[in-house]
Amino acid sequence: MLPLHASQKQYPRRRSHTMLHDTQPLIPLSLGRVIGNKSIRSSFPLFQLPVELIDQVTPYLSSLDIRRLSLVDRDTNQLARALQFAHVTLDYSEHAMKILSKLKDEVQYPTRTRHRLGVCIRRLKVSTTRDHFNVRERITLEELEGLSMQERLSRIEAAKQHEARYLHSICDLLRHLPNLHILDWNDESTLTEEMMAGVVSSSIRHLRLDGPILNRQLVLPPVDGNLWPLEGLYLNVGWSLTTLTEGDTTPFVVSILKLVAPTLRQLIWCGYADRLSPPTHHIEEDMQFPVLHDVVLDQVKFKDPSLLRRIFHDRTTLRSLSVDSCSTISHFLASRGQVTSLNSFRWDWSSSTSDDEMIEFIHSNTHLSCLEVTKPLLPETFNTILIRDQRLCFDNLVSLHLISQEPEFPPETLGIIASIESLRHLWLSAGAQYGMRYQWAIQHDLVIESLKTLSQLESIVFTRDSYRVNGHPLLDSSPERYYMNKVLPQDLLLNDYLTEDEMTKADMTPVSFERSIRLRDALRCLTWERWHQSQMVMHATEYSRVFTNLKWCFMGQLLMSIDETPYWRIAELEMEERDPALRTLFAHWDRTVRHVA
Repeated sequence: MLPLHASQKQYPRRRSHTMLHDTQPLIPLSLGRVIGNKSIRSSFPLFQLPVELIDQVTPYLSSLDIRRLSLVDRDTNQLARALQFAHVTLDYSEHAMKILSKLKDEVQYPTRTRHRLGVCIRRLKVSTTRDHFNVRERITLEELEGLSMQERLSRIEAAKQHEARYLHSICDLLRHLPNLHILDWNDESTLTEEMMAGVVSSSIRHLRLDGPILNRQLVLPPVDGNLWPLEGLYLNVGWSLTTLTEGDTTPFVVSILKLVAPTLRQLIWCGYADRLSPPTHHIEEDMQFPVLHDVVLDQVKFKDPSLLRRIFHDRTTLRSLSVDSCSTISHFLASRGQVTSLNSFRWDWSSSTSDDEMIEFIHSNTHLSCLEVTKPLLPETFNTILIRDQRLCFDNLVSLHLISQEPEFPPETLGIIASIESLRHLWLSAGAQYGMRYQWAIQHDLVIESLKTLSQLESIVFTRDSYRVNGHPLLDSSPERYYMNKVLPQDLLLNDYLTEDEMTKADMTPVSFERSIRLRDALRCLTWERWHQSQMVMHATEYSRVFTNLKWCFMGQLLMSIDETPYWRIAELEMEERDPALRTLFAHWDRTVRHVA
């Protein structure tokens, strides 16, 4: 892997933010769109149906059906392409290079083929996989081992130049993809003005810039009509250290916001922790965001609130807001007060300011339907947020996410949550939020008893939850090491969780002592995982029988759905393995909350 330049170091974020289009499946283009004005010559029976019915049938085709369809004739091949290539990823692999070569040929020889691959692409992801890159450019450790230092540097420099030409060629192709709707640019290499010109000239409506390095003086080129009709913009970019200049303007950010402001519906802007993020001076007074509905400001350290004033104008249509509590943002929100259009508010973690201003903003917007406070707070602070003047603040709250700084939720706090009768979605977490040690030894009986009045609850989530085990006295069975040590209960019978074949392996005498240890350790871990899953299914089933509207839950790092029959309700696993990184949960929760908002 090539070493990253200092300016390319990416600071980890707490959670990957979801764009609007990520919550809905990508629908391939209709037959009429990919065939264009050309008549259908195929005699294949499927084409005897009206075009509208063909588009209704194709979602039911399997991958094998689609592959077979592509071999019939040219028209069926184009239909198969529309289904196979709606989403294309260019990752520097051999497959990606073949796609890129095909697209280049279509541009260079437009009349050579009756149908084109480029018209089928709706979403393009550019994400160079360094393993593919190193192998193709012959800069793996094995390739470089026998070379001198000068030869190594020369080959690495040549590889970088090849990569730059590769990325430039992709940007040149964008304008020739007439139906491209989404561009996910997840590559860390530098984006130049010429490359951005290709992006701006494309037909995209959603742009994700996640990781590229930019020159601070980069300005977007002008477009026809001085308007770039983007609906979704995701900015997580780095600034080249070699181009840092004094001053407080960021031409790139200002230029892109100026172009997209009239049509922008979602803005996600991620900054860098421990760095001076792009300031927002010289935001023009006439810059307005008339249809902006969804804003995420993650670790963006503003110099002044000029952009915030443009977003929160008098006629703002903002429905969803996610921010950390940097001083400029918290000061502005406290003074802004009520935002009548706002339905969903997420307060992300930040240690830079006090909580009072953010709590004041929350109290000014008690009409919220979704509230997420992902900053770990003391239980008494939650009480302050939810209760004001001895009265519950929220009458319409449907979704709630809270994180306790203490490794527990006291009964008093759970009682206040239980008084929010409108609640349908609840996510609780407690204790340290990072690292391998989980501090929250959750007591499900207490939680169920405290929350049983929430009759409308449809989903419940517990993260960083851990459990006590009556394991062998010589083993560390503490909740903090529950997921690391994987200690089994003393009275557990292995044959309850292992198959006959697995038990036979455990009784075998392996060739070596090392193999015996590895095998028995693997079977022990397998047993623990299955036992853990059974425990979580048992707990989730208990919740489903108290909360009769419950549809899904997440606990013990496992996502479970509730299966309901006329006779019983029981939890079922939705995943084969635990999800410590919570990727499945984040996607599931975002879809749920967005549906509510």
